Amino acid sequence: DNGWYIFVKRADSQVEKVSAGLLGGGQLEMYFTPAYGECYYQWLFSFPAGKLDPVEWTSPNPNHRPMEPYCKTDVAALDNGFGASFFFPWEMLYDKLPKEGDSWLFGIINWTRAGGVSWGGKVHEIHKWGLVEWSGFTPDRVLSIKRKLVMKGFGNYQKTRNKLVAHWKDEMLGDPTFYQQALLPVVTKLDEYGKSVGDQMTPAQIETLFTQALPDWMEFNYTVSTLRQTYLQNALFNTVKR
Repeated sequence: DNGWYIFVKRADSQVEKVSAGLLGGGQLEMYFTPAYGECYYQWLFSFPAGKLDPVEWTSPNPNHRPMEPYCKTDVAALDNGFGASFFFPWEMLYDKLPKEGDSWLFGIINWTRAGGVSWGGKVHEIHKWGLVEWSGFTPDRVLSIKRKLVMKGFGNYQKTRNKLVAHWKDEMLGDPTFYQQALLPVVTKLDEYGKSVGDQMTPAQIETLFTQALPDWMEFNYTVSTLRQTYLQNALFNTVKR
């Protein structure tokens, strides 16, 4: 209901020595993508420290959020190995929510003291990765997830909006004309959507907010950047003498 949980139980006959730092604990190398053609997430996870090292294959953008600070991890010593947990909240993947029966590409390599063992194929052979098959996404559950995302998205937007509005309204640091002409109309529209957010949201309202408001609420920094780019381009080309 809140995100994707992954648990890996990893065998190691030398738990005590690894925990004491007398032996190396190795790493897990993991990766996933919701579909072919999309930039995939990849990370390394070290034992026993539980250190997460994401490998970013693209720059952050409105359609791809970096794992940090979203992903939460934990590690624990077990009787015959280690347990590692990973949690990806739906905020990180809100525009890629799985549907009932969907399959996501997923791969893992266990790097031990003796070498690496891959779950099918080499590191980047995506067509040989495994599949995560999603089930349990009933209409009620999907609606509940979307409701939570709408609530969190509006909260995220309010914080970001306040900072950006204060900046662009400032006569010294910002651009009040840009604020009035380009930013204020968008803020007014997104604020109006926000009036529907609350305990009494209907399913229809949730769907409307999820599709029409949430992308801008979640990515308001990018929305403002695009507005600024368009504003400057128009100002430049409208003043060029021909």
